Formats: sequence, C-alpha cells, structure tokens
Amino acid sequence: MTEEQPNAFIYWKRAWGNAFRQRAFANDAISGLTVAAVALPLNVALAVTCGLPAIAGVVGGIIGGALAAIFGGSRLQVTGPAAALSSMVITISGKYGPQGVAAATLVVGFVQMAMSFIQAGRYARFVPEIVLAGFTTGVGLKLLDQQLPELLGFDYSVQEMATMLHDPQWLHKVSITSFVAGLAVMFFLVAMRPYKRFPAALVALILVTFVAQYENSGLKTVGEIPSGLPRMMFPQIADNMWLDIILAGVPLGLLAGVESLLSASAIDRSLHAEGAAKYHPNLELFGQGIANLGTALFSGLPVSGVVVRSSLNVAAGGKTRMSALFHALWLFLALAFFTGYIRHVPLPALAGLLCVIGFRLVEAKHFFDVFKNAPLEALAFSLACVGTVTGHLMLGLILGVAVGLFAEWLHKRNID
Repeated sequence: MTEEQPNAFIYWKRAWGNAFRQRAFANDAISGLTVAAVALPLNVALAVTCGLPAIAGVVGGIIGGALAAIFGGSRLQVTGPAAALSSMVITISGKYGPQGVAAATLVVGFVQMAMSFIQAGRYARFVPEIVLAGFTTGVGLKLLDQQLPELLGFDYSVQEMATMLHDPQWLHKVSITSFVAGLAVMFFLVAMRPYKRFPAALVALILVTFVAQYENSGLKTVGEIPSGLPRMMFPQIADNMWLDIILAGVPLGLLAGVESLLSASAIDRSLHAEGAAKYHPNLELFGQGIANLGTALFSGLPVSGVVVRSSLNVAAGGKTRMSALFHALWLFLALAFFTGYIRHVPLPALAGLLCVIGFRLVEAKHFFDVFKNAPLEALAFSLACVGTVTGHLMLGLILGVAVGLFAEWLHKRNID
C-alpha cells in the first residue's frame, strides 16, 4: 500500500468498476472452476481434520469466499478454510465442539474488523519475507504431522512413529489399502503438476473414490453431507463459555488477518510485472472480517486468504476479482448437486492430497540457502517455523519478525 492509495470505499468502488469494464468473465469463470476443483476436496479434508462435519469446510469456501471476494481489497485473492488455522481450530473443536468453532469464527470476524478500523494493515509491509517462509514451512510440517497417520491407516502420531523406527514390527499395523489410496492421489497430483489448469485434485479423488467403492474397500469416508447450506443461526453455546471462546478466538483472528495480508502481498509481487494496482490492506481486513462473520452464522470453518489457492487463481488465468466470486459459485453448485458423491470420498485419499500440500509448503531449500549466507535470517525463519509447529504461533511470529527486521537493518547498515 502506498501513501497515494485512496480510502477504502473509493478503492473498492474503482476495483469493481474495473472488474466489470474488463469483461473477462470467461477467463474468470474458468479460473474460478479450476480453483474450486482444488478447494472443494481441500475444504472437506480440513473440516474432517478439525473434527467437524464436512459441510463446515464447504460453507467456509462458499460464504467466506464470496463475501471476501465482494468486500475485500485484493484483486485475485481467494479466501477459504486454511491449513494454517487448522491446529488452533482443532483445539477449539476438541474443547467446545462445532458450535464453539462457530462462536470463535464470529470472534475472528470482529477481530479482523477491529484491525481494519485501526488501520493495522499498514504494518503488513514490515513483515520480512523470510518470516513468511518460516511460517508456511511450519504449516506444512504441522499438516504432515496430522495427515501421515491417516495416510498409513493407524492412530500413531509422527513422534511415536519416529521412536518406533528401530522396531519394524509397527509396519504390520499399516493399512496397505489406506496407503495405496493416498499414494495414488499423491502420485497423480505430482504427475499432473505441469498442467496448471487441469483439476488434478478433483480427478484424482474421483478415480480413487470410484475404485474404492467398486472394490468395496471398507475405507473410512467423508460421510453424509447436507445437500444445501445449513440454517442461518447465531452460535449456540452456554453463556459461561463465551469468555474462553473469546480468549481462543482473538489469536485465531490475528493469525487469520496476518495470513490474509501476507497472501495478498505474495499475489501482488507475482503481478508486479503487469503493473497491477496493489491491494488495499485495511479493506482486505474488512472483507475478511465480513467473510468470517457470515461464515460463523452458517456454522462454517474460519477463513482467511490462502496463498496456494490465490496463486492457482493467477496461474489459471484469473483477471479480476470476479474469479474469486466464481470460485464460491462453483462450490455452491457442487454442494447443491453432488453431495451424494462427495460423501463416498475415502479419508486416506484426502490425507494424500493434504500431504502433497504440506510437502509443497515446506521450504527446506530456501532455509539452507539462507543459512549459508545470512544466519540471522535463518534464525528468523526457524523461530516462525518452530512457533507454528509447536502451537506457539503468535510468539514465534513476533520473535521471527523482530529478528528478521534486525537482520534487514544490519544488512542495510553494511551496504551503507
């Protein structure tokens, strides 16, 4: 964001005016379909991972994705349930259940609205890129920690697996059927990666689901999903639980806001060569807040801007903010007409999808390159990464930003 950037309402009005003037509806519809094909199974997988009904993830993509696209401040940002938020959502879900998550999502919305009103978005530009790399790496490692046991078909954690490596007897407890189902999805995604517009995630899950049903594999599946949006209602929780929900929701809201701004910044950098107008951080926070308030009223997962989906939107040819809106529309159509098929998707297949996402988020090569030339930046990376993996996310980000800024200051001083 530059000093010359107009206020939020003028920016929003101009952005939508430009979207309609460009008339890139065909490009935006195709890119939106591509993103939705990836987002649908991912939204379902994240909801199931968090111990919530699969519909909660789909609702997050539809309601949250649509509202953020309408009211947000980024041209090609795609909003939905995010892997980065899953560890905190799992904790809330385990303690307070689905309605507790809905209440926390409401708190997330209010936190982001407050961040917008105090213009906290202006500080997003101070977050060093190395901290973002550490954060995304931590998200990837956390995702792998959650999904590898599901992929292998047993209840051991990754830490327990590591302690049993000396005793190969644990291999007998691996479900070969689960592993093959997940591995098939992983192989297909990797093989199809050069074809950016091909909906590899959707096709892989369709193929594995068909084979699993045909062979009567007995794999655990997503289960029943309502064929429409849940009834709109205020989260139903006991009055004495609200304080605990607020205390859990505030850091979740800060995290969702920070991730959305970092994702929008990354998309801006990828579009810089095209001379695209930079996103409006405070308007983006406002749009994310509205998105989470709306999602909460339909008992959905909390949402944020997501780097992976937003980057896919760019790669698939999205031109205007209509592309993110089309993504939400395609998800709604899938919910209306295809839930009878979605319920048969095997959980190990979804685990395979999430493992691939986790591997792609881990930036090990970046870390080692930085470690050789700038140890302080490597420390900033490590603090953000370890904080994310261990559940001390905000502390890790704060320390990482402090060290990263200090490293940048030293670098500039040496140059001068």
